[in-house]
Amino acid sequence: MAVAFPAGIVLPAFAAFLSVGYLERGCGGFNDAEAVIRDSDQLFYVAEHEMSHTAETLAYVLLVWAAIYAVLLISWKKSHSTHR
Repeated sequence: MAVAFPAGIVLPAFAAFLSVGYLERGCGGFNDAEAVIRDSDQLFYVAEHEMSHTAETLAYVLLVWAAIYAVLLISWKKSHSTHR
């Protein structure tokens, strides 16, 4: 379980990071630095949106793990209190 917790946080966040689709959102086709500078507002907007999505995914993963640990802790306490 000690390995599952870090992997359960890192893997979904990494998957959200890999789901970035700059080409799908009209950010592809930059052939020179002038095009990047000209459309930098759009690039910043897309990057901000993707970072927000990644942070949201990470928050959901943390909530799920908190619920799992809460259930495990409650069941552990109940099992140890009945053995005494």
